[in-house]
Amino acid sequence: MSVAIIGAGASGLVCAIEIKRLNREIPVTLYEANPRVGKKILATGNGRCNLTNMSAHKQGYRNMGFARYALEAFTPQSNIEFFNSLGLFTREDGCGRVYPLSNQASGVLDVLRLAAEREGVNIVTDCHVDNAQHGKDGFYVCGRVYDNLVLATGGKAAPSQGSDGSGYKLLKQLGHKVTTLAPSLVQLETENRQYPKQLKGVRCECEMSLVTDGRLTVQKKGELLFADYGLSGIVSMEMSAYISPHLAKGGSKPTVYIDFVTSMTRDVMLENIKSLDGNMRIEDILSGFMPRKIGQVIIKEVKINSQDKLSQIKHNKLKELVSVCKGFGFTVTGTKGYDFAQVTSGGADTKEFDRETMQSKKVRGLYCIGELLDVDGDCGGYNLNWAWSSGRLAAKSITEQK
Repeated sequence: MSVAIIGAGASGLVCAIEIKRLNREIPVTLYEANPRVGKKILATGNGRCNLTNMSAHKQGYRNMGFARYALEAFTPQSNIEFFNSLGLFTREDGCGRVYPLSNQASGVLDVLRLAAEREGVNIVTDCHVDNAQHGKDGFYVCGRVYDNLVLATGGKAAPSQGSDGSGYKLLKQLGHKVTTLAPSLVQLETENRQYPKQLKGVRCECEMSLVTDGRLTVQKKGELLFADYGLSGIVSMEMSAYISPHLAKGGSKPTVYIDFVTSMTRDVMLENIKSLDGNMRIEDILSGFMPRKIGQVIIKEVKINSQDKLSQIKHNKLKELVSVCKGFGFTVTGTKGYDFAQVTSGGADTKEFDRETMQSKKVRGLYCIGELLDVDGDCGGYNLNWAWSSGRLAAKSITEQK
C-alpha cells in the first residue's frame, strides 16, 4: 500500500506523520507547492499558533454534523498528547485556547517537520500538483501511481501564505462537487463608514446580532475593533462566517446590530441612567457604560447635544439613546476578501465523504481533510484543531484498510 498526500500544511503533515507512526512500512509521499512545508502554520495565532481549543470537540464549527465524529475521535486533549509525544508542550489560557509553551508558531512547525523526516515521510517541495487522475491501478500523481490519495491542499484564504485553491480543481477532476466558496474569519466592510472612521482603533467587548432578510440569524459575543473600512475584531470575524456565504450566494445586504452594554437589559440600563444626578452631562454618563468615543458617536446618531444635562433630555429620547446603545446597526456590504481571511467557507461537499473515515463515497482510496472540506470553525484554535483531527482520522482509516 502507498499513499500520496497533496498539501504539506497542518492537516497534511499530521496525516503523514500519523500514518507512519501507525504503520512505518507504508510509503508516504507528501507533495508541497511551496519551497518549505507548513508556511501557513507560521502565521496562525498572530505568530503564536493557537493549536486547539478545549471546547473544540463539542462546539464552534459550521457543518458540525459531519465534523463531530472526527472531533470526538481525536479530541483537543488527544491532539495535545499527540504534540507532547513529538516533544512540543503547551499551555492553556483562561478561554480554553491552547498555545505552545514557547509562544512560537515556528516551534509547532519544527516538531512537525522533524517528525515527518524521522518517520521517513518522502517530502517533495516546490511541486505544484495541478492534475491527479484515478485509474484501475490507483491514483496517478506526478508520474507515479499510488494506492491512496489524500487531498490536504487547504482553501483560498491567505494566498500570500501559498493557498491558491488548487485543491478544488483536483476534487472536480476526481468527480466531486465543491460547495459555494467564500472568505471566512475576515473583517467586515460597512455601508456607513463615517462612524467606523471616527472610531478607528477603538476596541470594546460587545454582542453582535446578524439580521438577514429580516430574520435574526446568529448572535456572537467578543471583542470588536473599529477600522476605517468597517468592523474588525474577533466578533466581526466570526460573524463573517455567516455573512460571506450569504453574500456569495447573491443574498441581500445583511445588517449587524451591536450591543455595547451586554450586562444590562434596556430597562435596567434606562433605570440606571435615570437614577443619576440630573446635572450630569449625557456624554459623561455614557462614558460610564462604554468607551467615550463610542458614546459620542451614539449621541450624535440619536441627535442629542453632547453637552445636554440628563434633566434636559426627554424620556422618549433617553429610551431611543438606550436602544441604540443596545443595538447600533451597520449594513454590511462585503468583506476584506481572501487576502485577509483566515479560512475558506465551503469546499468539498461532505455528502460525498464518509465522516467516520474521511474517505470518498465515490472513489475508493481518495481522502479529503482539513480546510479543503466544507467545514470551518470559529476563531480561537478551532480550525487548526479540525486540521489535526481530520488528518489523524484519515491516517487511522488508511492504515486499517482491508
